[in-house]
Amino acid sequence: MQLESWLHPLALSSLSKQCSESAFQRVISVSSIERQKLFADRRERYG
Repeated sequence: MQLESWLHPLALSSLSKQCSESAFQRVISVSSIERQKLFADRRERYG
């Protein structure tokens, strides 16, 4: 009973951590692509 009450929040927190990490990585990859576009645009504009 004690072990069960320990395991459940632990599993939940690890699951939410995995979900937030994957979302975070997706945001980072998108923002890096946007940043590259921005840099290329700026380079074209200002030479």
